[in-house]
Amino acid sequence: MKKAFLALAVLCAVAMMAGCKGGTATEADSLSQKEMLITPPGYFDKYLIPSEGPIDTMGLDTMIFTFCEVDAEFPGSEDSLNAFLHRNIRYPKDAKDKKIEGTVYVSFVVERDGDITDAKVVRDIGYGCGEEALRVLNTMPKWKPATQHGYAVRQQNNLPIRFSLNKIK
Repeated sequence: MKKAFLALAVLCAVAMMAGCKGGTATEADSLSQKEMLITPPGYFDKYLIPSEGPIDTMGLDTMIFTFCEVDAEFPGSEDSLNAFLHRNIRYPKDAKDKKIEGTVYVSFVVERDGDITDAKVVRDIGYGCGEEALRVLNTMPKWKPATQHGYAVRQQNNLPIRFSLNKIK
């Protein structure tokens, strides 16, 4: 990996020197492609992005992404996630008695194997709703992990969970 970055640095330095040899911008712009060093097609794919095997050298195993090429997703669809939440959330008695409604925001990490970790309440409406949201979040099945450059990576997610009295039985 270090050799690839060193080669890229050398290519940049040679290209800069080739561009500066004329002395003026117009002379440098008029250089032919043969005179300038061009990065060959597929160079970055071959040398900078591994095609297979472990990716720990790039740090993708430990990094937590917020945005990915393909985001993590609940098995099925967003409708499946909503159905899961509707089936499993039990309205807390204190919140029901005090007619508390609102949205609890939870944050969590979907790991490379689809497990949910580091779950925490970001915004709570109180009366046990945040605790209930975390309880349900921790009972979820494995998610389909996010991918970056074709590899499964860890991704930070936020999920709003709505507590509404008119939707309970």
